[in-house]
Amino acid sequence: MTKPADVWKPLEPEAADLIEREAERLATSSGRAWAFLGDEIDTITLAMNTGTQIKTGSGARARLATSDRIGRREHNGSGERWAWCGQIIGNESRTAYQAMCSLFLELDQAFIWDGYGNGEPWIQYDGSEAATALEGIGMRVELNDQPKHTINHWYQRMVNPIGDRDGKAGSSLLMLMNSKGASTKFDLPGDIAEEGRAGDLPILQVPSALHIVHSFSLQKPMNRRTVGGRLLERGIYAYAGSVDEPYLSGFVPTPAIAQRLAAGVAFGAAVRWQSSTVKTSNNELSRVWKIAVLGDPLLTFGSAGRRTQAELLIDSLIDLDEQSKALLKDGDYGSALENLVLLGRDTDAARLVMALIKDKPESFTPEMALIALPALYRAGEYAAIVDCYDRLDSAGRQDGLMQDLLWLASPYLIARGELNDASLLSRVEALLRSNLRAGQEIRDAERLAMHMRSRSLGAALGVLEPLREGLTENQAKMLDQAIQRVKR
Repeated sequence: MTKPADVWKPLEPEAADLIEREAERLATSSGRAWAFLGDEIDTITLAMNTGTQIKTGSGARARLATSDRIGRREHNGSGERWAWCGQIIGNESRTAYQAMCSLFLELDQAFIWDGYGNGEPWIQYDGSEAATALEGIGMRVELNDQPKHTINHWYQRMVNPIGDRDGKAGSSLLMLMNSKGASTKFDLPGDIAEEGRAGDLPILQVPSALHIVHSFSLQKPMNRRTVGGRLLERGIYAYAGSVDEPYLSGFVPTPAIAQRLAAGVAFGAAVRWQSSTVKTSNNELSRVWKIAVLGDPLLTFGSAGRRTQAELLIDSLIDLDEQSKALLKDGDYGSALENLVLLGRDTDAARLVMALIKDKPESFTPEMALIALPALYRAGEYAAIVDCYDRLDSAGRQDGLMQDLLWLASPYLIARGELNDASLLSRVEALLRSNLRAGQEIRDAERLAMHMRSRSLGAALGVLEPLREGLTENQAKMLDQAIQRVKR
């Protein structure tokens, strides 16, 4: 069939119907029973760069998730569900990554962040109850719940990557997160400026699957300024989130997600209500709703696939470890650094980088700095990030990931500078000020100004005021609000 629309555009209902009819035709041609849940075919993986949402009318809220429509019979999905659907989108490397992670990795650890309180209906999405379910099957769980679930706790936690590689091949992580907000921000409790932005989302040590209770997170999954776009960029290979405002009750409660997955329910089914209708908070009923599933819907808990120890019969197979030793001996530090990073030897890579900066700074190029920065962050060598960032060229400093790493490490760097290293503090503040991130400049500037105001309110406001030129009316209002918070 001809692809109905590209991944940037919503589908028309007729185009979604066309995809559904093609899926039914293929299911019929297989000779397998498929017409009802529980028979031989119960999942569809839509490996197509087509719209992740369907625009059903002219209203702002008239949008439904493509992956919730496909697998339901009749026009507009008005019939019963016969399969659970997931979408795989992106370029060749990203889509291969999504598919292979689901096939070959083991979900053996979890990270939970519950940004909700204990009142109704928020307590139904309790992260602590979800953690108990996952710990019951032997998973390693990091739980972040009350009282350590505020935006400031978030910034402090994100200094370190999420997940534990622990030298284990085939490990992956389940991330469960509850927050509020919009496509470009997530709100967590806090006294001042509760909004986190896309650039504040975590770096992942291992590939991860995600269920996030948060409106609009997958509204624009190919845009890195959005919550969903940044998380997919970070390495999420299976994602359940909303393309629009689904209302809280549109999400399956977080404890139920954990319990279903722990019981062996496939991801594509675990994240959806089991009945044919979803009751929303405005008392409407809808057969198709706004929760999208990206990735393999058949992803399940369980041991990783068996690994073969058979020798690879490839004439040109290269031992990167041995090659790295030879490259270091020959003084080809850039190639050696690249090999160490490919091997996952971040600690060794960090040692090499710090030695070069100290003893052979002339050999440490901007290209090497670009490779080195993520390894330094993952290895916890945050002070070296500053030296490394200074050696990036202009293009490297504008690289979105490099800027994110700098800002994620900034709470540690600022705390260390304030404690005993005034020179480091001055360098960090200058780097942060010159690397405000696209789409969140005001929020970044406010964070920096909050750190600076105790020493000089004038200097702190000097970070914010230059942003005023060229702002829209709404952005100017946001800037004024940020200034008032800094002045308090």
